[in-house]
Amino acid sequence: MALFTCNEWQIFFYPLFNKQWVELRNRVKILKNDLSKEEFIKHSDVKLLKALNIGIKEKIPQDPFASNFILQKPLQKYGRLKKMGLMSLLKFLIEQSMIYHY
Repeated sequence: MALFTCNEWQIFFYPLFNKQWVELRNRVKILKNDLSKEEFIKHSDVKLLKALNIGIKEKIPQDPFASNFILQKPLQKYGRLKKMGLMSLLKFLIEQSMIYHY
């Protein structure tokens, strides 16, 4: 599992999410070079990456045990990013593949 530390919390990415995360970051890097600034900031991939960054690097570390992150038994030691203003079409991707461990 991929791991990084944010505000002294270790956040783990499962392999599927990590693969999707890396691919999204790479697409956004390409878009930054290919699109005008106006087109770039409106692109759905850019918006998704920004929302994920905010959720992962700011919202989760503020309160990892917030009720909207906590999963029920038998997954209670895990959490997921949801209800963070992501577009509804993208929630499936997040809920299916982004689970972090406390």
